[in-house]
Parts: sequence; C-alpha cells; structure tokens
Amino acid sequence: MKRKKVWYGFNTQDAAYYSNRSFSPVTPFFYADEFDIRPVRHVKNLNKMIGRTVCRYGKATNFRSCAHGVTSTTAYMKFGFVWPHILGPLVRITGDTSSCGDSGGGWSWGTTAWGVHTGRSTPAGLGPCVAPNQNPGQPPLSGYFTSVEAIQAHFGISIMRLPF
Repeated sequence: MKRKKVWYGFNTQDAAYYSNRSFSPVTPFFYADEFDIRPVRHVKNLNKMIGRTVCRYGKATNFRSCAHGVTSTTAYMKFGFVWPHILGPLVRITGDTSSCGDSGGGWSWGTTAWGVHTGRSTPAGLGPCVAPNQNPGQPPLSGYFTSVEAIQAHFGISIMRLPF
C-alpha cells in the first residue's frame, strides 16, 4: 500500500509523518541508542525545557550524548545554501555533536520524548550539516530540534504513550 507523506509547515519546520491507513496495533517506543529501545511514557512540555539537560541519539553517528543544555525554545535557524529558508521556532541546545544523517533522531530523557533532531550550526550561521571540528576556534556548535509539542499541535495528533 502506498504511504502518504505529510509535511509540517513548508519552509518553517522540520517534521513529517507517514500514514499507511493501517489499523494494526502500534507500540510507542523510541531508540535511546542502537540497542536501547525505550517506551514513551511522557512528552516534555516546552515551558519546562529551558535550563534542563537532554539527550540526543543519532543513527548516522550511532552515538547517544546527554551533555546538552536547553538555551531557547523559540530559536530560528537558516537551512540550506542554494534556496535558504528559515526553520522555527525550534529548541536550541548547547554543545551538539551530531553529524549529517542524524536528522530525525530522538531527543529524550529517560522515557520522556522531547523532540526530533533538525540540525546544528555555529553562531556564525553555518548550515545544519557541517562536519565535526570543521571550524577550529569557533564557539561550540548549537543543536536544534523540533519539539514533540510543536509536532502534535501542527498535525492535531497526540503521541501515543504507554501507561506507567
């Protein structure tokens, strides 16, 4: 059966979902790392993110890092070089270590889903897909993700959660 792809806000956000019109049961889970599959029990509220620590897992790097502090829930990021556009509002974090191909990976803490990885950039405004250590002497990279709350609000959906 052909899947239908629905984009989240043309040129403003970085999220999509797929529907196959199936009524088969789905278990809500996410990859905390390659071998750690966790149930979704909570969704983090945007108004409780600032100053908190969050973890990122990227499939391309196959790396989970939990040394990221949230600095903004209303950040915007320039994306693309040929036809640049602005993504946002996004959640911005400190010290991102992601790489090209990690987009779409989960941001979480324990069994709480926070968001979906969008990309990273330096304060100089580089695009989201730059190689690690590409700019020695630059300030640490900032990472960006689309919050679960924003995705739920835009699509009019609720992320499935397992009971406690």
